[in-house]
This record gives sequence, C-alpha cells and structure tokens, in this order.
Amino acid sequence: MASGDHHHGKTKVVYQFNPADYGPFNVLDGDHFNNFTGGSYYMTTPKEDNIMLYRLYGGNATAEGQYWTLEPRQGNDGYRHDAAVLKPWNTLEHAVELIVPRGVHMYEGFVGRQKGYLGGGWQVFIPREVVKSLFRMQHNTENKKVKDQEMEAIKKFQEQKRKLWENKLNKHMESNAFAKGSFLRQLPSDVSRFLTLKSGDSSSGEKVKEGKYLLHRDSVPRIGGGRINVSISVKIEFVRSETQTCQSDKAIVTTITNYYNRITIIEETVS
Repeated sequence: MASGDHHHGKTKVVYQFNPADYGPFNVLDGDHFNNFTGGSYYMTTPKEDNIMLYRLYGGNATAEGQYWTLEPRQGNDGYRHDAAVLKPWNTLEHAVELIVPRGVHMYEGFVGRQKGYLGGGWQVFIPREVVKSLFRMQHNTENKKVKDQEMEAIKKFQEQKRKLWENKLNKHMESNAFAKGSFLRQLPSDVSRFLTLKSGDSSSGEKVKEGKYLLHRDSVPRIGGGRINVSISVKIEFVRSETQTCQSDKAIVTTITNYYNRITIIEETVS
C-alpha cells in the first residue's frame, strides 16, 4: 500500500480521495464527507463475489440505513464512541446483515468526530437507493428476475452518479484554473486580458495570439488507488473578424471585432 494508505485490504480500492478532492460525495445527497476523518475516504467494491456488512439500528434509525461495518459489533458504549453515533440518532438495539455483490460501490474510511464522540472506527457508507435494492435482492434470493432487475438498477444509479461526478469535476478544475491557476501570471498580456472577459465570451476588440496555453497543474485520484497528474490548458483558435463603420459627427469610426474559439483541455501529464 502507498504511504498514508490505511485501507484494510478486504475490499478492492476503486478510488482514494483526500480532503481537497472533488469526489463522489460532492454529488451524493448529504455532506457525507464530513462524517469521515479529515474528509478522506475510499470508493471500493468487494474483492470476492460478495461481502457481508453489519449494522446496528433502533429508535430513529432503520435497518435500511446507509452506514455499516465490516465486522459485527455490540451496541455498547465502545461501539457508540468508535462509530460516533449520538443516542438520539440510533439506539443500537437491533442487528442486521447485508450482502453486497462485487461491482457495488461502497465508500469507506475512518469515522469522523461528532458531538462528544471521537469516532476513529472504520465505517462503510452505501447510498440509500443502493441499500434498498440490495435488501430487495436479499429478500428474493431464489428469484433471479428480481435480483437481475435490482442489480441493473444499481448499475444505472452508479453510472448516473459517475457521469455527474466526472462532469462536475471537470467544471470544478476548469473554474479553479481560470480563477487561480498557477501559470496565469506567465500568460502573454493579450491572452490574459482575453481570458478575464466574461466566461464563455469569444470576442475581443484586440488581436489575441492563437495557441495552447497552460493555466494550472493538479492531481486527481487514479482508478485502483494512487493519483495522476493533470494539466489544465486553454486553446485559442481564431474564427473570424467583423468590421463595422459608422460616422460620428465628421469622423468615420471603424470598429473591428475578432472572434475566437476558447477550448479548455484537461489531460494527463507525465511528472
């Protein structure tokens, strides 16, 4: 495992996220990264055909909750402190098991601090939509049609969230690069002025030198764990010029407007 990697090895790491990353929790309902120590967590999936997860619930908490453990636990004060579970949230009276097939995405990490509880235990988060499908599969073990339908629903949900996350991640990196990119000060003055125009504006009253310009370098999680370096650049392409002539008093005023394509490029770089 890489330095700083605390993953237990019982599941397969799909991605590893640190507090600075724009990750899947940014597109799931609820600020769940706040429930993980330092906002760090893993996206994982079972290594084998499936894995068994465990949950304690009661009171306001139901069996079909989103937070689980890898090992069965007792509902005592030790577990309550490890899991940072406040008493009004969950009475921890009942236990339930959940079978998670390979291919289902889970989010794992150390429990973050909650009011009066330090946390520090290991927790597994699964979105509520996925948990409901898993329970329906578990309650229909002999019904292949139901199991296939629910697994297809899980894959569809995960694909929708993946596309949403990737789209918003790219927009996040683009916005960050244009606002505070580490190479902005090194841009030619005409390019710098053009890029400070309203986002998406493609016209300029002055000539702008065509070309590809580096704005920022960053790193993002790599599939399987670890990170890759990426560069965020902008490519400026001349499209056309328009000339307008008008008369002001006795003077003839000619205005030239230049139009450009402004294309953001995000690509992997070799460090």
